[in-house]
Amino acid sequence: MRLLLLITIFIFIVPFSNAHLEGGSDVVVNGYLLDFGYEPAKLEAGQNSILAFNLVNETTEEIIVPESVWVRISKGDKIFFAGTFFPEAKNVNFAYIFPEPGDYEIKARFKEGDVMLAEHVFDVRVSGFNAGLALMAFGIVSVILAFVAIRYVRK
Repeated sequence: MRLLLLITIFIFIVPFSNAHLEGGSDVVVNGYLLDFGYEPAKLEAGQNSILAFNLVNETTEEIIVPESVWVRISKGDKIFFAGTFFPEAKNVNFAYIFPEPGDYEIKARFKEGDVMLAEHVFDVRVSGFNAGLALMAFGIVSVILAFVAIRYVRK
């Protein structure tokens, strides 16, 4: 039982404990390092992704916790999401599903009261979901499970 618990911790908890995600970029604005990250490294339409925003003092490398972070996700003239987050854990992380492939702009504004500390637009490319590959993987797994079930029933 303990071994199962240990394996579960390493598989599900340890990968998410790292602050850096698989993709993203950093930019310096007004003396602040705006750290934008996302996961997975290759964003796909229709698939769950994680977006993360951090604000760091460029000189001291101290994490700054702004009062609010406004985020807008758009593609061309279409705005798919806009909302304000109030960080409680030193950063903003949220799950998002991009509705269609293409080039998106993700605008972030870090504010303290009425004062805007920093603002930047990050560009991301979202590919189309490869349904054929997913179907092929499902088919392979189904065949393997069928063979395992047949061998189990014969014993």
